[in-house]
Amino acid sequence: EAPVSVDDCIARFGTETVMVAADENYVVSGSCVYVVDTLEGSFYVGETDDVVERIRRHRKRWPACTFRVLRIPNKSCARNVETMLQRCMKASGLSLASDTDAHHIHF
Repeated sequence: EAPVSVDDCIARFGTETVMVAADENYVVSGSCVYVVDTLEGSFYVGETDDVVERIRRHRKRWPACTFRVLRIPNKSCARNVETMLQRCMKASGLSLASDTDAHHIHF
C-alpha cells in the first residue's frame, strides 16, 4: 500500500526528522535532505550541506513555509534519499513544486 502523507514517505528512511516552523531557525552541519511545506498546496524536496542558507533562501519565496529536515550521513546518500523521497511523494499523489531530481539514477 502506497504512503499517503509526507511523514509516511519520510518514515521509510528511518532517520531523525526535525520540524522547523516558519518563525524558527535551525542550525546543523553536514548533509541534509529537507522538505518545504509551501503552505500553498505543494512541497519542495532538496538536499544540501548548508541547510541554514537553504532555509533562508526558501523563506524568501515562501515566507510562512515550514521545513522537515533529515540528517543524512553523506552527500551521496543525501542525493539518493532526495530522489527516493520525491518519487515516494509523487507516487502518493502529493504535489511537488519541482520533481527534476526524481529522475536521477546515479549518485
